[in-house]
Amino acid sequence: METEQRGDLEKIKAANLKRARTTAIAFGAITGFALISLVHGFVQKGKVEQQRITIDSLKTEINACVQRAHWQMESARKAAEEIARQTQLLEEANSKLKK
Repeated sequence: METEQRGDLEKIKAANLKRARTTAIAFGAITGFALISLVHGFVQKGKVEQQRITIDSLKTEINACVQRAHWQMESARKAAEEIARQTQLLEEANSKLKK
């Protein structure tokens, strides 16, 4: 009887050990996945930071281009006004010569 109880006890211990190993493997796999996800997150964070720096640089460049475009538009407007003024003066001079 005692031998039979020891055999049953050994079977229970073996089952518990197997369950503990399975649980340890499952937790290990979950931990491994979590670590991989963590590393992936840090890598993505680095990429996003680099993109943010690039975007900030491009924003600065775009703002400079916009300012240049406004300056060129203002210069073109002034030149057009001057051309119109000169054209009017020439037309007036032509009309005086014809008289």
